[in-house]
Amino acid sequence: MRILFISFYFEPDLCAGSFRATTLANELSKKLDVHSSIDILTTEPNRYDSFKVTAKTFQTYKKLKINRIKVPSHKSGFFDQSISFIYFAIGVYKKTKNKEYDLVFATSSRLMTAFLASLISRKIKTPLYLDIRDIFLDIFSELIPGFIFYLFFPFFNFLEKYTMSRASKINLVSEGFKDYFDLKYPNKEYSYIPNGIDDIFLQKDFSKNLENSTVEILYAGNIGKGQALEKIIPALVRALPNKYKFTIIGDGGGLKKLKNETKLHSEGEIQFIEPLPREELINYYKKADILFLHLNDLKSLDRVLPSKIFEYGASGKPILAGLKGLSKIFLKKFVENSYVFDPCSVESAIKQIQKIKLIHSNRSEFKKKFSREFLTSKLSEDIIMTASENER
Repeated sequence: MRILFISFYFEPDLCAGSFRATTLANELSKKLDVHSSIDILTTEPNRYDSFKVTAKTFQTYKKLKINRIKVPSHKSGFFDQSISFIYFAIGVYKKTKNKEYDLVFATSSRLMTAFLASLISRKIKTPLYLDIRDIFLDIFSELIPGFIFYLFFPFFNFLEKYTMSRASKINLVSEGFKDYFDLKYPNKEYSYIPNGIDDIFLQKDFSKNLENSTVEILYAGNIGKGQALEKIIPALVRALPNKYKFTIIGDGGGLKKLKNETKLHSEGEIQFIEPLPREELINYYKKADILFLHLNDLKSLDRVLPSKIFEYGASGKPILAGLKGLSKIFLKKFVENSYVFDPCSVESAIKQIQKIKLIHSNRSEFKKKFSREFLTSKLSEDIIMTASENER
């Protein structure tokens, strides 16, 4: 059995898509027989301009053959990311020329990686399995200025229909996507396997003495329009007593704006750190008293389930989160000692902060239920079953 595996991001890049793709590829490798192989087409690390790490252009590991395509660096803007994707798409086309596979698989947040996989699937006449991590049109409609959205909407709507029509099976990373896809593509077969907790977070002890005079609040992750940290953190820094200290670890298109909003505050109140490898990030998790999460107050984000919830939850630390919709329901249902406030509302956030119990929670059931290894095992079995049906 030969599987073509397409993911724009792959480790050692730092992002949710990279961690999901890498774990899934390794799990597929374990489950396939010795005569099978997986060709992985991805990019050289490029997620953040501030995080520079090298990786081999070509790598083999057990049944995995990893090809990393060089793309231009970017600042997380729409235009420069589009240029990077064009380089990736050209590279994928070249590397699949005259190749045969039993299945094309793609994990995709933005629509274009899935669209690229559908083109390759048609070209080589092979079934397509899509792992969809976001609804591009939903987010595009709220983050892009109105006239640009109406100009490009018919084009991207066509691309989405073209892509989904080709898929033999679609996994949706959030059950919040169900209504959207059931309405637009009712005859497709869906599964709902979310992100999960990586072993690196399950194997660490994050407990600490939480009776310090200073309360350390940590945010670690992407800093973009979807997170809208500039709408909440500067105002929180102004409103909270001096004993609360913020540390922001990450990068993204919204970092400059966030720094501009906080430039009047002393370094003692808020600290910025560039993206870190997970082994180093864990040390900051250990030091933190509260882990902070926030999504912008956009209707499209009601459907999503941030991957950050899983590693935050595994730490056992109190979680302060500005969420609504599915992610709010999920956090309240599965993650004890978490406190949810209305997105972008300082007053709501302060009310929740006053309720926080600075204790360590075991969350053993949560960690068992949402182990990445357990979830990717289910997804890999589904992928192999789809590929096997084509072999027959």
